[in-house]
Amino acid sequence: MIQFFHRYRNSVLAILVVSLVCLVMTGFGIDLMRSGNQSGYAIKVNDNEISTQDFYQQRRNIIDNYRRNLGEAFGQFERQLTANLNQELVDNLISGAVLEEFARDLNLYVGDEEVRDTIVNQLFRGQFDPLQYQAFLRESGMSAQGFEEKIKSEALQDALLSLVQDTTQASEAEARTLYERENTNYSVKYLTFDPESFRSKVEDPSDETLKSLYEENAAELEEPARV
Repeated sequence: MIQFFHRYRNSVLAILVVSLVCLVMTGFGIDLMRSGNQSGYAIKVNDNEISTQDFYQQRRNIIDNYRRNLGEAFGQFERQLTANLNQELVDNLISGAVLEEFARDLNLYVGDEEVRDTIVNQLFRGQFDPLQYQAFLRESGMSAQGFEEKIKSEALQDALLSLVQDTTQASEAEARTLYERENTNYSVKYLTFDPESFRSKVEDPSDETLKSLYEENAAELEEPARV
């Protein structure tokens, strides 16, 4: 079993995550955007609402990221890259909302300080600049609160996935036990005989022999008093 987990560690993690999402989504109220939806949200998972504005902003961010990475070649691949973009984004948003809610149910927590550290160290490499931060938010089309909530949500999901991943790792004791079991050789010798050939040569003990044996071992043969 341990070898199976190590050999297919990534696959097992993926299966566990997919199973987790499917399990948690059982009984969840998931409402996807429909034509003529006047509620103001694109997707709703229980009480978690993703607005139409946020949905299309994230879609624009993905396309902008493609454009930055591909440069002039983006036009050649735009149709292929965006063909299933809406459905992929819907799937990602739903799974993210489900994982985040499940993480909260497990009392996993991401504090404001961790969010600040992520912004300072990952976005600004330790040199935070308020003006650059505001420029980044404008370019991303997000408010500071919205961006920081997004970081917190992603951190919660990462914490849950790390928790699931840890369950697929064998402990040192398990690994040692498996190694010893699979690398231990045993030498066995055995003898077969007919018990009747020996029983016929053994005489039944006499009453005196039995009495003497009992007297010699009387203390061991006594039973404690019972109530």
